[in-house]
Amino acid sequence: MTQSNTIDPKIRMADMCREMLGGVNPSTVYRWIKTQGFPKPKKLSLQCSVWSVAEVNEWLATRGEAA
Repeated sequence: MTQSNTIDPKIRMADMCREMLGGVNPSTVYRWIKTQGFPKPKKLSLQCSVWSVAEVNEWLATRGEAA
């Protein structure tokens, strides 16, 4: 059995909105989840959600191709 040594970095909402999405509002992210197939967050605890950087980048790439 081969193990993959790749690490899938995670990012929190505020950082994702600022660094990856050009400063969009968090409510926009939740709207995109419902209407445009944006990746759903992973819950680390009741008050801590994170997104996969790879999944967000993949969504951004497919969105860019559609535009």
